[in-house]
Amino acid sequence: MLTAAAAGSGALAGFGLAVLGLVLPTGRVGPWVVAAAVLVAVALDAVGPRPLAVRRQVPRTWARAFPPATAAFLYGARLGVGPLTLLPTWLWWAAAVVGAVAGVGWSVAVGAGFGTARVLVMLAAAHGGEADMAGRMAAVRRREDGVRRATLWIGALAAAVLLSACTDEAAPRVGSATTTTTTSTVTPPVVVDAAALPDEIVPGYVRVADADRPGRLGPLDLAAAAEAEADTAAERSLLATRRFRGGLARAWRSPEGDELYIAVYEFADEAGAAAYLRDGLITLEGRAAQQYPVEGLPGAVGFSQAERREAAAVTSHGVVLARGSRFWLVVAASAHPGSTPSLVADAARRLAG
Repeated sequence: MLTAAAAGSGALAGFGLAVLGLVLPTGRVGPWVVAAAVLVAVALDAVGPRPLAVRRQVPRTWARAFPPATAAFLYGARLGVGPLTLLPTWLWWAAAVVGAVAGVGWSVAVGAGFGTARVLVMLAAAHGGEADMAGRMAAVRRREDGVRRATLWIGALAAAVLLSACTDEAAPRVGSATTTTTTSTVTPPVVVDAAALPDEIVPGYVRVADADRPGRLGPLDLAAAAEAEADTAAERSLLATRRFRGGLARAWRSPEGDELYIAVYEFADEAGAAAYLRDGLITLEGRAAQQYPVEGLPGAVGFSQAERREAAAVTSHGVVLARGSRFWLVVAASAHPGSTPSLVADAARRLAG
């Protein structure tokens, strides 16, 4: 009961922080973000300011006032949320912030993991120790400095590993498309064959001329592809990390005014396309979009979400999938309440065929 309550309250706290992360204008989480958070936490632990917390242990009176099961539940619920008790390190805050920015799933996992680990460590420390409370507290105080130093070393080592990963990702690979014989660091975009997106995809939908939306439709280089996301700088960095080579985007419109948008991105290899697909699914999770499998398209993921735009409420249905070194995005937006995912699923199946 104690462990379950701690894990549950930690997961609930993580969920609350993740919801806050969805509201705030946060970007994607990469090694640089995690490394920065860890370094800040280690620096605060080393300098000495005490972490933000109530700095009180759980009330002992609960054990006398309530039955054992109820007391265990209350103790666990409070221990599972770090700032509600004694918190010896800023690393909890670093993990909580990174988890909240990374997404709901990550944030819940961080909270549940903290609550579980805290109870298990507490039980392990109490097992086999002195029989009286004074003896156990004296033993804890004797080990406090050593544990503090170990925490600093572990945090610093984790930050170093993350920074090393950042350097490895940023460094150009010899023989790859990012290295040239000139001093220029700009890689010429790969032109995706126009046949990848035929003029007619869905009956009744008429293609929108590329010239109507310059920079958004037609061939896409790195800068144009990054403009598709609100956080252009973060998207550009992500595309570069996944070794984006070029893309193509087209749009179609129905007589009722509904729109269909399809983009295909070419990456340097299959691994880059698959990684970008995983990145996209994390973004969809952060936007609270409903995700589901697409019949007849193994590995493809469908999604639906409703949003409020200037004119009216709009429902978007889409499909994302990776095939070889290519990533595909198919999205249809409609202001009509009866729209279904069938249109984008049919379009995706035709493209995959």
